[in-house]
Amino acid sequence: ISDMLERSQPSIRKLELLGTSMRPDEIMSVLRLIPTVKELVIEGEMLTDEVLRALHITGQDSDDAQLAHALCPKLQSLETHAFEGSVDLIAAVARTRCTESQDFVGYVQGARSLCRLSFVYSKAEIVEALKRSRALKLCEEAGLKIVYRHNV
Repeated sequence: ISDMLERSQPSIRKLELLGTSMRPDEIMSVLRLIPTVKELVIEGEMLTDEVLRALHITGQDSDDAQLAHALCPKLQSLETHAFEGSVDLIAAVARTRCTESQDFVGYVQGARSLCRLSFVYSKAEIVEALKRSRALKLCEEAGLKIVYRHNV
């Protein structure tokens, strides 16, 4: 996949990574090659700590060159199916991409902010932990729409 993306340099706005098995390094490689992604749909098991850290925008990413190398710098919607990863890490990703957050670097640099975060087919205990997350509550107050669907 990476070779094809490198050669074609597509302008993909929506990417669905469902029903496929990819290692974290492969996922990050693909996402680096298509910085135009605004909507990402991904299996929860693929959203490892390593991938979440790569999606996190830090203060070190504050200049345009660094932001351009961040994974999915234009990400507006993230949907995860059967998420079982770190609640703290996904909350940190949302917080650093939330428009009103002081941590959000991308918005200041002109990148669009994350405006929708969806959890589909997640276990009840994960959903409860997500709903208790202070960081996610702050993002909701700042306008981030968080959706929980078909959870078990």
